[in-house]
Amino acid sequence: MEGTPMDLMLVDDPAVVPPDPAVQRLTLDGVKSVRIDSYKFSPLPMANMEGLPGVDDVLVFGVVPDGSTDEFMISCRHGVLPATQMRAGCDLVVESLRFRR
Repeated sequence: MEGTPMDLMLVDDPAVVPPDPAVQRLTLDGVKSVRIDSYKFSPLPMANMEGLPGVDDVLVFGVVPDGSTDEFMISCRHGVLPATQMRAGCDLVVESLRFRR
């Protein structure tokens, strides 16, 4: 498969990418995307890990719908804000995402 490991996350085939409660498939302004709550994501082969410490708490990824292979990524971390506030703010940003066509 060509591309990056993130491209693999966009494959909606359980035989290729097993379901994971940390991964949510989204459609943002008509674009297939994926949201990963990395604080509870345990990618294979590290299935016994307790999340990914020090990694962005929410990551949203997709391909820009302009006919190119350009990708977009929204990374939300909680620093001084409680995690629940950061996730709510991240949801507002993600849900308001619009692509110029």
